[in-house]
Amino acid sequence: MAVLAVVHDLPRAAAWAERLVLLRGGRIAAQGTPDAVLASPAASEAFEVTISARNLPGQPRPLYLFSEPPPTPPARTKPAGTDEKDRRGSV
Repeated sequence: MAVLAVVHDLPRAAAWAERLVLLRGGRIAAQGTPDAVLASPAASEAFEVTISARNLPGQPRPLYLFSEPPPTPPARTKPAGTDEKDRRGSV
């Protein structure tokens, strides 16, 4: 017997499922055991999170922790008047 469930709660999916299929853009990005899928770069990229696993005493499966990656620093912009076009003025 098989059961197909669509679950967006990744820790719950990892706890319930023997196999996961990760879809991104309508295509399979990763598939396999919860450990294999959640440890894949595809999972981190798809959900834009950092995924780590912690083994807990007496638990058959690890606890998966999800955290946002550090923010990307803003792009540096040139101060007004430093661009060649700015120095010549607008025509």
